[in-house]
Amino acid sequence: MNDSQRDAEHEPRHDAPLVAWVEGIGVRGPGLCGWLATRDVLAGRASYQPAPTALVAPPLLPPAERRRVGKGVKVALEVGLEACAHSGRDAATLASVFASSSGDGDNCDAICRALATDRLISPTRFHNSVHNAPSGYWGIAAQSNAPSTSLCAFDASFAAGLMDAATQIACGADAVLLVAYDAPYPEPLHTARPTPDAFGVALVLARERGTKAIARIEIASSAASASSITKASTRMDDEALEACRTAIPAARALPLLAALARARETAHETANREVVLEDVNRDVNRDVNCSGLALIVRAVESTRQPDHEGPHPMRLSRKEISERIPHAGRMVLLDEVVEWDDEHIVCRSGTHQDRGNPLYLAGQLSSVCAIEYAAQAMAVHGSLLAHRDDAASRPRAGFLASVRNVRMEVVRLDDVHGALTIEAMRDSGDDARVLYNFEVRSGERVLVSGRAAVVLDAEGLTADPTEGPIA
Repeated sequence: MNDSQRDAEHEPRHDAPLVAWVEGIGVRGPGLCGWLATRDVLAGRASYQPAPTALVAPPLLPPAERRRVGKGVKVALEVGLEACAHSGRDAATLASVFASSSGDGDNCDAICRALATDRLISPTRFHNSVHNAPSGYWGIAAQSNAPSTSLCAFDASFAAGLMDAATQIACGADAVLLVAYDAPYPEPLHTARPTPDAFGVALVLARERGTKAIARIEIASSAASASSITKASTRMDDEALEACRTAIPAARALPLLAALARARETAHETANREVVLEDVNRDVNRDVNCSGLALIVRAVESTRQPDHEGPHPMRLSRKEISERIPHAGRMVLLDEVVEWDDEHIVCRSGTHQDRGNPLYLAGQLSSVCAIEYAAQAMAVHGSLLAHRDDAASRPRAGFLASVRNVRMEVVRLDDVHGALTIEAMRDSGDDARVLYNFEVRSGERVLVSGRAAVVLDAEGLTADPTEGPIA
């Protein structure tokens, strides 16, 4: 073998797909508040209800910077922090890629108006006018000095960002955070570039399969597969979601998110869902004779295995939860049951960031509301135990009799990024009355904890609910 043959042997194949493991996801858009709620919508377990995108100033930024940031920065940081929390990785250590089709439209409009009048431009406006402003604010919020890339590829910006992040993985990066975001322009720019609302999506991509991995994705260009060159972008089945996908460039990620949402349903088999995200060649290189850069993404393999092999399932969706508690609609605060057994239950929720949450007051969600989250977890646990013992039994009417020893480490829940983990641990009791210890956490941080007395069977109760085994 000569030197040229040896070198050719080690060169990467140009038709080989880029491969990465998805570890964390963040989503914020019209009617989509966090990954947990979005996952149920995209998997068909909950209906999509369009609503204006709810944005909050990133609490990790200092007050001065928090006042200055626009919609794009808000949505970008929000989904980035959610994805990092979901993955369990330290945001400060991750290289990042920020992709947007338009950048900060409000700031651009303000500068144009200033140039058209007195030509006096605010230093803050100028500071925020650069395309990598969200990346800079990310460095402040996450206290990160890791490398960051900012790019734009018009309507194909998410696809271009995904290719960039996956290429960094292929070149040896351990993990990369991808954030794609868009926000609407004000008039008159809106007429020329209509974007109806803000949308952000973030993915933490890893080189190796870890315990937090959701699925492996393969990213190939159409040049790598002749049969794929003429394929159209994957559409969403729901008309409202399809309208969102086509109207907001960052929402072109929705087909991939839908494939990832369904990955958990195929834990026992290989899931090979081909998704054509965008014809980058069509949108970016109109005057270039390129053989195609349409991305074909395959959520190839679900990695999350069943947590339990006993007679009852460990995980429950939001829909299944709603069938076991007396609440309905948005008053169902839990997004999923992660695990449960006779002595405890663990749930997750992203509804604390949903501005349509019925418990919001004056635009905030008090930490006192964590007690209701815990109470719903206890109610689901009681229903699961009752149904296990008697499959034909109907849900019993119950109530929260008292709470004690409550510790609140935060004032608000709405500014907590990432999903809430709600755990209730059975301490003592019988079939009618139970004493639980509970915690509401964000990652490893305990936000609210306490002790609750619960009556599981109010109809059959004949004694004072504060007496007996739960006293």
